[in-house]
Amino acid sequence: MSISHEIKGDKLIITCDISGTPYVSKSAVAKAEAKGQDPSKLVAQALATSGGFVRAGNVKFSLNVNVA
Repeated sequence: MSISHEIKGDKLIITCDISGTPYVSKSAVAKAEAKGQDPSKLVAQALATSGGFVRAGNVKFSLNVNVA
């Protein structure tokens, strides 16, 4: 699962490989634990993340991709 980007002229093109197996995100586990819930019962739905904000030229973006 990967996210890549490129700038062509005035366009930012973001490509996300969604061929991987869904997983439970670390933040979902932390939220479940904070609520006293069992994280092992969470449904895997995350596919990819940019891991926070990514700089692309003079702009920044953050992307999380989940199963619908």
